[in-house]
Amino acid sequence: MFKPLPLRYSHYRVFQHPDGTPWKLGAGAMGVTYKAYDERLRIEVALKLIHPMRVDDPKAQSLFLREARAAARIRHPNVASVLFLNDSPGEFFYAMEFVAGQSLQDAVRERVRLPLLTALSIATQIARGLDAIHAEGIIHRDLKPANLMLLPARRRLKGEVLPDWKTWQAKIIDFGLARTFEGESLDDDSVAQTTGFRGTVVYASPEQCDERTDLDGRSDLYSLGCILWELLLGAPPFQGKSQHEVMSQHLSRPPALSRLSSYPESVQAVIARLLIKDPGGRFATAEATAKALDRCIDRIGSGEESRGAAPEPPPFLPAKSPPTTPSDPAPEPAEVTPLSAPAARSAERSAFAPAPTIEGRGLRGRSMELAAFALALLLLGVLVWQKSRPVVPPGSDGATGGTTATPPAGARTVEKSIAVLPFENLSEEKNNGIFTNGIQDEILTDLARVSDLKVISRSSVMQYRSGEPRNLRDIGRALGIAYVLEGSVKRAGDRIRVTVQLVDTRSNAQIWAGRFEPPLADIFALQAEIAGTVVKQLQAKLTPAEQADISLRPTSDLRAYELYLTAKDLIFSGAGGRGAEGARAMREAQGLLSEAVARDPAFFHAHCLLAYCHDNLFWYGNDPTAGRLALAQASIENAAKLRPDAGELHQARALHSYWGSRDYGSAATEIALANKRLPNNAAAFSLRGYIDRRQGRFDDAIVNLEKAAELSPREVVPAYDLAESYNAARRGADFFRVMDHLAELSPREQRIRLYRAYGGHLMLVGDPKPLQELLEGYQRDNPANFTEYAPYAFALAVYLRHPAGADRAAAALKDDWTVWNGRRFPKAYYDGVRAHYFGKPEEAWQAFNAARVELERRLWEVPDEDRSLMALAYVHAFLGQNAPALDAARRAMAICPLSKDAVAGANHAQALSEIQALIGDREAALTQLEKLVSIPFGLDYGDLVHSPIWDGFRKEPRFRAVLERVAPKPTAK
Repeated sequence: MFKPLPLRYSHYRVFQHPDGTPWKLGAGAMGVTYKAYDERLRIEVALKLIHPMRVDDPKAQSLFLREARAAARIRHPNVASVLFLNDSPGEFFYAMEFVAGQSLQDAVRERVRLPLLTALSIATQIARGLDAIHAEGIIHRDLKPANLMLLPARRRLKGEVLPDWKTWQAKIIDFGLARTFEGESLDDDSVAQTTGFRGTVVYASPEQCDERTDLDGRSDLYSLGCILWELLLGAPPFQGKSQHEVMSQHLSRPPALSRLSSYPESVQAVIARLLIKDPGGRFATAEATAKALDRCIDRIGSGEESRGAAPEPPPFLPAKSPPTTPSDPAPEPAEVTPLSAPAARSAERSAFAPAPTIEGRGLRGRSMELAAFALALLLLGVLVWQKSRPVVPPGSDGATGGTTATPPAGARTVEKSIAVLPFENLSEEKNNGIFTNGIQDEILTDLARVSDLKVISRSSVMQYRSGEPRNLRDIGRALGIAYVLEGSVKRAGDRIRVTVQLVDTRSNAQIWAGRFEPPLADIFALQAEIAGTVVKQLQAKLTPAEQADISLRPTSDLRAYELYLTAKDLIFSGAGGRGAEGARAMREAQGLLSEAVARDPAFFHAHCLLAYCHDNLFWYGNDPTAGRLALAQASIENAAKLRPDAGELHQARALHSYWGSRDYGSAATEIALANKRLPNNAAAFSLRGYIDRRQGRFDDAIVNLEKAAELSPREVVPAYDLAESYNAARRGADFFRVMDHLAELSPREQRIRLYRAYGGHLMLVGDPKPLQELLEGYQRDNPANFTEYAPYAFALAVYLRHPAGADRAAAALKDDWTVWNGRRFPKAYYDGVRAHYFGKPEEAWQAFNAARVELERRLWEVPDEDRSLMALAYVHAFLGQNAPALDAARRAMAICPLSKDAVAGANHAQALSEIQALIGDREAALTQLEKLVSIPFGLDYGDLVHSPIWDGFRKEPRFRAVLERVAPKPTAK
């Protein structure tokens, strides 16, 4: 059973924060490290304890002792020293020197990459530390930035001012996977634990990946090469979607050494040698590596070799507080107060984490966004705002909806409005279909530049494929347009035939028709000519700027144009970058676009679309590195040199600011400029709506999302976004109307029905029955796929106080992590809630502690992840640890406050009220609820009515007043 942490071990006392929590330095699979005070030596130390959940595990004990003994054999300035080992039964720990700095992992995360000389100096010190380790016949086997500490060097020469790069000392820590050159473990009882693959795959040598037993120190040198690569470029040389994929790259793929071309040749040569697949080709020893790195530093310092073309970051400064120097007296540790198990809870303090809200809020948490170039994408995290209107589902006597909404379907017909339907490919070679689609798309894009026209987006017209019967009257009514342009394309060699007709959908009358047979090289002029003719036929005004944009030739290279069209088709059909298939399509499109701009560096649209690919790969987690963002920025800069005032450039900049840095101010400025030049671009209006929401302009957000839905009336994504917006604004009639439209657009989509039942009936109206019936049907008809809906079933079971339903839902949950309620929960959390709420306190205590360990490990790896911090706050609250619960919640709010992000900030503010209720602070919880009523997306009526977190509050007059303010109100008859 998990034991509470005592704060005294032998003659060591663990430091405490002001709230009484122990001062933790880090956590890993083997143990947890705390800052402590050695009462005998009167110095600060790092005290590493075996993991509490493994304290009675003989294998874990053996591994823990082996780690301590391995570290104790090394004495070197660049290796952390072990000072004391205790192996008493039930109390395994060892003390090592306290390295008052930050990990190299944190330094790289904060800085992206380090200045060249600083990186070389750190790598040299690591090599010398490795030399001391290897001299003892030990291989580290897990050399990585997280196992390397940095601190300011303490030695100074009198009167000498040292350059920044010389003042940092590196220390190697964590010998949990160390073994001897002979393949033997450092403890006879754990030999089996040191065979097979062990290590961190991103930095593992090929021989480690191949699970060879004849490892030597050159394996650590390969890891050092990976680390130095990351220090200079911001990411390791090999990455992938799975451990197997990364191992395969280490074993067979050569590193992309061309990426180092901006650095000095001597540096490139050292890294290239360290990363040779065959150990025999690397440096023979760590000392030889250190000498080679020293030569690089000397050549650069003497001017014999320049620092290269790579831009040099500012001097490296660790972000952590400075360490205590030897002359500083060690502070006296606070009085020790051991943590205690939580007392039994009253009904008002026992609760399930609240129903989904804001980002990660069930279906709302999968809000789909449109990005540049009208590409439908799922933006991770829901964007929501003010709930200020009464709400009632269809068929009930009650609230009316909004008064200004434009229906997504059957919209009013604007006279100067048009849809360019897919052209028919009449070429003998059917693979010319992409070329045919390209002509249609270019004409549509040209027309969309005209502010005096309403032009329907590409995504809404592509369902009307050529070759199938078309009822133009029905199409006109569905899209809300007066005219359609149809056409066909036939390509033969270097000739092309294009036939088009302009039709009035209200009368089926042909307004204009044309047939053109230009040389293939004149296709761009023809597209502009057709667009210009349509503008004249519709008697639309054309400004000089619009005319200039339409007349521009996209490229002089037809092959580059075909590459661009193929990439564009991949992006449209590749799941928007989501999932493995979407990432594969995005990477393939990136390669095609890179080839296109290499053929024609003046291809503006290809540069913009290439920036989109890079940003997409970053945002959806397929390559969330600073290097990827730098590639996107480079593409944007290339486009800016060509057309600095183009709407597409402003749109690309807005998306880059939104996705890459979450700089909503810059994004808002850029998207406003884009809207002026792209008056019919649905994606631009969607993006503007998302930005408005983040900045708290919720009325403006609805207006822009309505415009996006109007321009793309047959696409699910804008309609879904609009439904979410109406839901958050408590415009119930509008919400249910758009949900009806969504059901018509995608009748088999289960998530649409789920969102209607959950977001509408349960959260807006307070009726759980539709959701209950829907989930029971899903579980009955397709139990194998019920995992996707299990979080909803779990929440509903707790709302309805149904233990058997909670058991079934918990069993169906994924075994890893679930983003829910805007929080990132491990599975153990749900086990804890289930056990706690349904009368199993001992089981709940163990599960919550397991969840706490998982979350603390996650936060050690990603310390500023507010979703995990807020989840940890809930866990602490359930464990009765009030001060840590409030501290974690407020830290999450500080990372993403309401003033910075009106969406996530509101989510955190709501979470704080629930945590205050969980820990029994009634006054604070009620005060917070009263504030939430007046901020965007503060509260859900269904959550307040059904969540057991509020069971002890519902008779409270102040709570009832809050409930009344968010309750659906019937319309007077």
